[in-house]
Amino acid sequence: SPLCGGLPHLPRFGFRFGVIPTLDRVMWFGRGPHESYCDRKESAFVGRYEGSVDEQWVPYIRPQENGNKTDVRWMALVDRFGSGLMVCGSPLFEFSVHRYTAEQITAARHQTDLVPGDDLVVNIDLRHGGLGSNSCGPRPLPQYLLSPGPHTLSVRLRTVSGGTDGIQQSVQMMPARRRRR
Repeated sequence: SPLCGGLPHLPRFGFRFGVIPTLDRVMWFGRGPHESYCDRKESAFVGRYEGSVDEQWVPYIRPQENGNKTDVRWMALVDRFGSGLMVCGSPLFEFSVHRYTAEQITAARHQTDLVPGDDLVVNIDLRHGGLGSNSCGPRPLPQYLLSPGPHTLSVRLRTVSGGTDGIQQSVQMMPARRRRR
């Protein structure tokens, strides 16, 4: 885009928000069960997964971005009773959820430097830029870079209750997506 000339590539495009820490179970339909990124997702297969928020954290020796999930259709954060928040993509999105903000992770030199905040941090992204192997090798390939410019992320947020049954009902109630001709 001519309006964005000279701007650097984006690390990600999306938004983040906090939720109460009792919503500590995550379920999703997308790539999993481990982290995936646009340039690192071939071993993460599309399916339905769930686990604790803490299980999504990857304890790299030096804290860094981790736990992202790609090609997600929906995700839900629920409490021990199965009540919580559901995010539905239109059509797909990426997410990560942690006890720390990106700023805390970036500033930490060691895992012990990280102190959980009062809320869980939820990142909802249209896309996360590729990682490459920049710590010990080349930058991401051009097709995995996220260029500055107009981008649109569309998701729906809704409350859910009733655990897996409630989530399944919410998924079934999602409007059919229109096909473009």
